[in-house]
Amino acid sequence: MPEITLNIPIVGNRWPVGLAFQLHIVIVAFIMGIAILAPIAEWRGLRPGGEHWEMLARDLSQTIGRLFAFGATWAVFALVLIFGLYPRLFGVLTGIFFWPLVVVGGIWFVMTVSAYLYYATWERLGRRRGLHLAIGATFATSAFVFITLITELSSFQLTPSDPSRLLTAALNPSWPTEIVHRHIGNVSYAGLLLAGYAGVRALFPPLGRGLDLAHYDWLGDVALIVGISLALLQPLGGWFYTRQVQLASPGAYERMMIGENAWMFLAQAFFLDAVLFLGNVYLSLSVRRRGKPDRKSASWMEKSLWVIAILALLLIVPKELPLGQMMPWKYISLAGLVALTAVNLGLYLRERRCFHWGTGGRGLQLALALIGVSIVALMVTMGVIRSSARGGYPIYGQMAPGEAQQIESP
Repeated sequence: MPEITLNIPIVGNRWPVGLAFQLHIVIVAFIMGIAILAPIAEWRGLRPGGEHWEMLARDLSQTIGRLFAFGATWAVFALVLIFGLYPRLFGVLTGIFFWPLVVVGGIWFVMTVSAYLYYATWERLGRRRGLHLAIGATFATSAFVFITLITELSSFQLTPSDPSRLLTAALNPSWPTEIVHRHIGNVSYAGLLLAGYAGVRALFPPLGRGLDLAHYDWLGDVALIVGISLALLQPLGGWFYTRQVQLASPGAYERMMIGENAWMFLAQAFFLDAVLFLGNVYLSLSVRRRGKPDRKSASWMEKSLWVIAILALLLIVPKELPLGQMMPWKYISLAGLVALTAVNLGLYLRERRCFHWGTGGRGLQLALALIGVSIVALMVTMGVIRSSARGGYPIYGQMAPGEAQQIESP
């Protein structure tokens, strides 16, 4: 029988599929992040002084209910694209990971039901919060397992192992480090995106009706602390992940770090710089909202911004220039950025107990809004880096692009 290959005119197949999955990842990563945050916020809201947490939990439950439906619909569209344009790739991955995908289908059903119930029963279970929390915890747990299993496929595409043995294929070299990096990253991403949202709402009050400025000031602060704290773990997790890629697929590693796509690493570093620098700007400005902040702490945080800026610039120096080598300069830069941010965050948490919410200036809110933009750009860039590292191979070193499209006519 003759082979049939479908090709989209002008743009080709990779761009539509890539764009569809990038949008899907941006949405799903946020949903998976707030799936963890929502029940935690609801539990904290039950304690004395938890009014802001209660409001946050309710908003997150509504966001889950509304966004989950769109994310699921878009996922179907993305799957139709990859099934139609890369049928053999779809068939091979489904054949290798058939039983994990069966489990994923069951978990997807649990996620769908629990997401809807968590959203729809907020008022009905107002007096039975334990049950409502259990529903939220069910959604969070099922989302966690879903991401853990579905990551087997994406990690296998980059660092494939023996496809004839399911356990070996599932536990491919990059899978353990990728799932840790992804789970932490999802919650960090959700926190920083919430901080950006809170900054926009506080900057432009007419966009919202009945805007509670104090609540969005509080939300921006709490979300930033959650997001930036977890973001400090990501460089170390990223190092372990790229190390596994280097050992299992050295060609992909070279393309990603020092080859034709090395500029993407610098773009990733730029957006990470933006998140950390703007986060420290926020901390330095926000600490002064207290009537009499500790002078040493405030002075240290302000002066540290200059050092952080220098380290951020060092991180994005191209490898062709002096001080542009990964070892030792970029490692020194990353270590310095993480250490200084951790110190500033610790000082800030000590001062934060005396804050009055709703007193933050526009500079604070602008910093949060820009952090929201930067973290989305960082998420997209990382996705492009991981995909392009395969160099056009749908499964690195094992399936060429043309092979992924082949299908026989009936």
